[in-house]
Amino acid sequence: MQNHYLSVLELAPGATKTEVKSAYRQLSKRYHPDVSKDENAREKFIEINEAYKFLTAVGPRPVHIAPSASAYDYDAQSDAYDGWRRMAKEYARKQAQEAIRRQQRLTKSLLKGFDLVLLIVVLFNLVLLVDSHLPLVATTHQEMTDTQILKYQNAYYDILEVDDYVFYLKGGVLKDLRGGRYEKAVVYATPWLDKPQALDLDMGRRVYQFVQYAGVYGFFSFFIQTILLLALIYKVWVRSLDSQLSVSICILFLAVFQLFLFSTY
Repeated sequence: MQNHYLSVLELAPGATKTEVKSAYRQLSKRYHPDVSKDENAREKFIEINEAYKFLTAVGPRPVHIAPSASAYDYDAQSDAYDGWRRMAKEYARKQAQEAIRRQQRLTKSLLKGFDLVLLIVVLFNLVLLVDSHLPLVATTHQEMTDTQILKYQNAYYDILEVDDYVFYLKGGVLKDLRGGRYEKAVVYATPWLDKPQALDLDMGRRVYQFVQYAGVYGFFSFFIQTILLLALIYKVWVRSLDSQLSVSICILFLAVFQLFLFSTY
């Protein structure tokens, strides 16, 4: 018959109390419910605590076991240990439950702070949503002597500037106009945030029309609907703390990237 508790701590018969403590520290860290990915981590954590409490209270070799004995065997299920095992299991179970409660308190605290951030994010996206659907405001700009149509070009964008307005157009649309100059430009921008959305470029013989490609109102406009939808899911449908935390992290990631797009384009 093998020593059940020594086996739990992965120790050989005759282990010292120092070895018991060392094994307990290593295994309790490995199977702690807060850090372990093992699906049975909670049960193993309870069993490890039970073994440690027993071996430190009773000792790796109780007094009735002769020091000359080559092994320390006992039946962990026998009546002599049933009462102690129940107490040890309850203690270990309470420890695991307290660890879960600490994690839940921390999660609730983080989510409480996130509620204010979420309110700001939602209001910002509602402003973007309304601003993108209001009639655009047109402003006319005449050519300046140092004005060039194409300011920068890469594989993704052709960048065109008209006074303080910058257009990020799909790469290659200005390839035939490189170095040219315009006589008049009409910029169509959103009424609230003054983000340029369309452009009529009068080259004298022809008027070219362009649409903003990048930015929060362009290619990444789906971020607005996505963030608002996730916010609705977070407040209405998601109930578990773990799911709320996952959705909140997703919203924060999208909001930070959206803010970068808003300030850049």
